[in-house]
Amino acid sequence: MTGRTRAVASYAKRRKVPTASEEGRQAKAYALECIANLVEEGLAQLAHAADGASELRLVTGEVYRLGENTLRRIA
Repeated sequence: MTGRTRAVASYAKRRKVPTASEEGRQAKAYALECIANLVEEGLAQLAHAADGASELRLVTGEVYRLGENTLRRIA
């Protein structure tokens, strides 16, 4: 580890700065919360596929495929 990298890592530990993985988990949780709100409001439907992915269909016609760590627009 170089001196600058070590200093940044040390600063993050002292200041409780969220790591990239923590930020990723927070972002994923927020995205799933937003999707759940769309479904609850009747603005989207969520269907689960056999391969573990889910399909989100919005009332406006867009279709998204949700993987473990991905969100891809299909149509």
